[in-house]
Amino acid sequence: MALEKAYSNEYQEVINAELAYELFWAGVIKNKSDFQCPSDVCSAKVTCINLDSEKQNMLQIPHFRGYRHAKDCEVVSGNSTKELTGENQDREVAPDVFCLTRPEKQLTQKTISKLNHKEKVFDNTTSTKQTNNTSINRSAYYYSVRSIVNQYLRYRKEDSLGNNSINIAKQAITYQALFKGVFKQPLEKLPNTGLIYWGVAFINYLADIQCYKVTFKEPLTTQGNMIKPSLFISQQAIDAYPMKNLLLKRLQTVSALKDKRAFVFVYGKPAAKSEKYINFEINNLDFLEIRYLDLFDELKK
Repeated sequence: MALEKAYSNEYQEVINAELAYELFWAGVIKNKSDFQCPSDVCSAKVTCINLDSEKQNMLQIPHFRGYRHAKDCEVVSGNSTKELTGENQDREVAPDVFCLTRPEKQLTQKTISKLNHKEKVFDNTTSTKQTNNTSINRSAYYYSVRSIVNQYLRYRKEDSLGNNSINIAKQAITYQALFKGVFKQPLEKLPNTGLIYWGVAFINYLADIQCYKVTFKEPLTTQGNMIKPSLFISQQAIDAYPMKNLLLKRLQTVSALKDKRAFVFVYGKPAAKSEKYINFEINNLDFLEIRYLDLFDELKK
């Protein structure tokens, strides 16, 4: 049975698969099979499929699967908390939330205590409440562009990008409007608020200054000039990033390719630095996502 959430014995919280994936690449969760059913009355074993898969597409997005639930498990019976199985099709759906900062120490190891099945602690993502016999899905909280790209691909496949929204700094925007391809737009006409800009980009490692330079293949325009926007990722910033193993793996893989191309997604707003340069400046590497070019296959579907 597929589950939206599961209890992590290593992290000691009921979490969704997106957070489990981030915790794995931060080195906090190490065993993809060390999960349990989120029900307080059930200790069924749960595995997070594709938890350790660095390469992601629609077939490799992490998800939970449970086995041999207890007879009185409400997740199986459907008597309550149906949202944990992803099978409640009649619920109202609240907008997702993109948190621009993570909770303090979210991606750090906790002190392990003895598991009490009656006190499975939930995180604050994707829970529900009951109002007048209607199940209302509370907002799902995401902390990285990577997670939002996964949601974008899911909604795109369902042809529902315009029907699903996400809140950023208390402002709602549809997934369709949130993503903007980099392709010859006038810089001065772009929104003042942040969006997720995406496109094919070249990734090069600059050994003399110990940083990676990411340059989009297509330009933006400003004052009659066509300029390819860039961003720089310092080795110091990578070393300080909790999920550096995931990011560094992709940076190294792409920069070693002959053509050095990848799909790049970055949250922010491009700014002209001179008549010759347009840059994205990001102080949070959660705002950056790199995918291999086989993402083309997903976008063609």
